[in-house]
Amino acid sequence: MTIDRGTTLESFATTGDWTLSGTAGYPALAVETTYVREGANNVRAGTAVSGWARMLRTVAWDLSAMTNIAFRFYCPTDSAELLNSVELQFCESTGVTVYYKYVINPIPGWNDVSIDKAAFTAVGGASNWGAIIRFSIELGNSAGKAGWFVPDVLTKEYQGLDGRGTIVVTADDNSDTVYDLMYPLMVARDIRWTQYCPTNEIGGAGLCSLAELHVLYADGVDISSHGHTHTNFTTLDAGQVAGQVVNTSNYLKTNGFFDSAPFIAYPYGGVSVSIATEASRRFASGRTITAFVNSAHRQPDGLAEMYMPAYDSYGKTPAELLAVADRVIVTKGVLSFYFHKFTAGAPGALEYNTTDFATFADGLVTRIQAGTLWVPTVSEYMRACERAFSLDPAWKRKKLYPRTYSHRF
Repeated sequence: MTIDRGTTLESFATTGDWTLSGTAGYPALAVETTYVREGANNVRAGTAVSGWARMLRTVAWDLSAMTNIAFRFYCPTDSAELLNSVELQFCESTGVTVYYKYVINPIPGWNDVSIDKAAFTAVGGASNWGAIIRFSIELGNSAGKAGWFVPDVLTKEYQGLDGRGTIVVTADDNSDTVYDLMYPLMVARDIRWTQYCPTNEIGGAGLCSLAELHVLYADGVDISSHGHTHTNFTTLDAGQVAGQVVNTSNYLKTNGFFDSAPFIAYPYGGVSVSIATEASRRFASGRTITAFVNSAHRQPDGLAEMYMPAYDSYGKTPAELLAVADRVIVTKGVLSFYFHKFTAGAPGALEYNTTDFATFADGLVTRIQAGTLWVPTVSEYMRACERAFSLDPAWKRKKLYPRTYSHRF
């Protein structure tokens, strides 16, 4: 497993390269030595309470041939200090008046964002990526807060894991239609997926039985957690969340789903900093339902792996889904596509038509065979990260068991 970091545009190693402006009261730029992934130190920047700040430097960049750009930075895990937005600005003018912008909504911990150049918005008549003379980062905050962040590296044409985009196909809620309708389609195309199950409801009406899940697991499918009782964690107190985490984790291990037990998808997408922290005691990855289409889960660390982004496939045509997959391919990122139920007829709530799903799956196969896309289970993806990254993020101390495949693999 190899990592190509692309061409570094900015290492953020020197505070003297930057000028700072914004709402009165913002802190001066500082040298940061704790939150550093590359080099010896970084720049730390922050905002005033209820304010904004912009760090800007002079550059001479020709980005006309660039296809995507990657930006890694750290944000605090204390929600009171978490920035509301981080905006990248590539300027054609000496001031920030003619520029391309992209707004990032950061998550706690390390953020690795890979952005398709086409996703940037032109402001003030910006029209020439080949004549970028200023680069700035604008930090936005919510009322009553004073946030901060630490930029680590900005690169162009980041190549990710082996130069491919990554799509993790998932099925939420454990519907028996996954076993009856989705499974045969995936077997025919030799594609694995991850099934997130509310563990206390396995075997209930309209749901896969434990025996059926063992069949899927033996055939390379990840059987992972969707909570113990499929309750939105944000409606529970801290003790109840801890109970959900322990009970669902124990169920998966007790029933033999060892290699996929360290992974959870938050029921109804209910997650916060405190919930992610609690989930990280038992799980190595937590999938959200936020469609950060341009985000890449390339460098897990701190709480970042507990906010793995996902895209809701319900109501989307195969062409729409594959267009999103192509964006992931361009940015060399990773995104989870989640489905729920399947039907051979007209789809109802949370259902996806099997003919359309076959078309979508065929499109994945085409991209896999072209060498531009990888479609692993979540455990396969996280083990690839484990092999690829030499540093020691917290999840590596959890047990990611080796996989024993059936006849198909």
